[in-house]
Parts: sequence; C-alpha cells; structure tokens
Amino acid sequence: MVFSLPKLVLDNELCGQAHYLCREIHPLDDLPVQHLIDELLSEMHLITSEHTLKHWQSVFHTPHPVIDRTNRENHQRAGSPSLEQRAAQTVNELLATYKPIYTDPLLVAEMERIVRSGLSDPSRDLPHIPVAQSASGGESASRRRFRRS
Repeated sequence: MVFSLPKLVLDNELCGQAHYLCREIHPLDDLPVQHLIDELLSEMHLITSEHTLKHWQSVFHTPHPVIDRTNRENHQRAGSPSLEQRAAQTVNELLATYKPIYTDPLLVAEMERIVRSGLSDPSRDLPHIPVAQSASGGESASRRRFRRS
C-alpha cells in the first residue's frame, strides 16, 4: 500500500467520478423527446438550447482541474504538467488555505497512536499539523488541533 497527499487528491477525484457515474438517473419530465431532438438537430445548437441550459448544471459533472481536460496546445502552453505535478499543486493549494478546526485532544492522541502503530519506526516524527489560532493570532491552548506528547 502506498500513501501520499497527491495520490489522495487523485483518489478523491476518481472516487467522486465513480460516485457520479453510479448515481440514479431520472427522466427530466420532458418525455417523449423526439420533437426536442428533431428541433435541436435542425437548428444545430444542442449546447446553447434552452433545454440544455436549463438542465446542464444538475446533470453535467466537471472533473477537478487535477484531471487535465485541455487540448494538447494549451497543455503544452501551460508547461505540460504531469498528473503528479497537478496533484501536488492541488495539495499545496489546499494546505495553503487550510483552516484548522478544534479536535478533542483525546481523539488526536488516539489517531496518532493508530498512525504510529502502522509505521516501521514508531519514534519517527509525524508531519507538522497547523494549529487553530486564537483571536489575537497566537496559538490557543484550548483550540489546538493536535497535541504532541
């Protein structure tokens, strides 16, 4: 088993897409649709039709930007970032905007115990976890996200 934050970002996106594909599908109260199809094909404006504009936001899934949907020219213009590079960039963006929340210190200690039990070297330092800040900007002892013993 392998774990990394970029892999977690990709796994999250792939699971989200699978979840979307497995959703229940319902008719849109516009059956039968032959008249609509004939109209749209005759006018050749499927994307900008009133029907499409009315329903696309509720039925269309747009993947996260970690999944590159650009054409080759735009991909190359952007520096041809690999999937791993895009996932790492997403991790950096998420960590830069992360806002710690209060977590009960007993739960934190138990989570750390579980994580350490899976490490080959349990004395190894765990990654730095940001702590919640008090209104004055300093660390709040009662609002620490993680306590290290």
